[in-house]
Amino acid sequence: MAQHDYQISNGSGIAVRNDVNNALAAVVTQNAGSTAPSPTYPYMWWADTTSGHLKQRNAANTAWIDHGSMAESFLRTGAVAPGGAAGLLRADGDASSLTGVPAGVQDSLDDIAAIAQVMHLQHQENSGVQGGSSVSGAVRALPIHTLVSNTIVGASFSASTGRFTLPAGLYEVNATHSFYRSVTSAIYLGSVTGDAVSLKGESAFSNSDGGYASAFSFISGVLQLSGPTSLEPRYRSGGSYSGSGLGLATGFGDKEIYGNVFIRKLLW
Repeated sequence: MAQHDYQISNGSGIAVRNDVNNALAAVVTQNAGSTAPSPTYPYMWWADTTSGHLKQRNAANTAWIDHGSMAESFLRTGAVAPGGAAGLLRADGDASSLTGVPAGVQDSLDDIAAIAQVMHLQHQENSGVQGGSSVSGAVRALPIHTLVSNTIVGASFSASTGRFTLPAGLYEVNATHSFYRSVTSAIYLGSVTGDAVSLKGESAFSNSDGGYASAFSFISGVLQLSGPTSLEPRYRSGGSYSGSGLGLATGFGDKEIYGNVFIRKLLW
């Protein structure tokens, strides 16, 4: 660590050489020190060892620009502008509607951020535990109570109810659930609060009287939400089957997976 006034004084040969070496030492250490170097010059760098931040003098030589922690990478969290007022990213992770960003660049940021924003839910049980009883008649909630991952900004999930809330936006939805000896069955995704939206899965049939086999209903669709909306995975069956109507266990020693709900945010 070294600092220098960058003024080489007249003197003997060795004195001048030492002065030059001290100036070079200040250059290669970015004028490192616990206090600011003096005098200062426009665009001068200073490695502030007290704060651990790398600073640079502004063009007018009137103030220091703080570039953030020297322990972080070049693109630092401290450089993220709150609310998207400026900068590359917003502090909340939403890369949409930034100011001062060319339209083409903004489109690319939107596409990248949308790919990264997903929610994955599952109907999970321990090994050997059946999926639960199917009940014929009315549309009922599916036991989707496990959150595998969620990177959708502003989204939430309740494990106790199996319901989840999505903010405004356009979403791709893919879901599936198994049925066993439940005759005709289908899965649904319906809103509880917010926008009145609904998706229905393909019809499935699992024989309840001989020739038993599992069947699966699939949802593949798109939801357009104008505001925060609470949604619930549901099913309807034409027959009831106790214990394993919502899935037959494999008993392989790992988790039993009877259903998946996968949501990807496409647009804001």
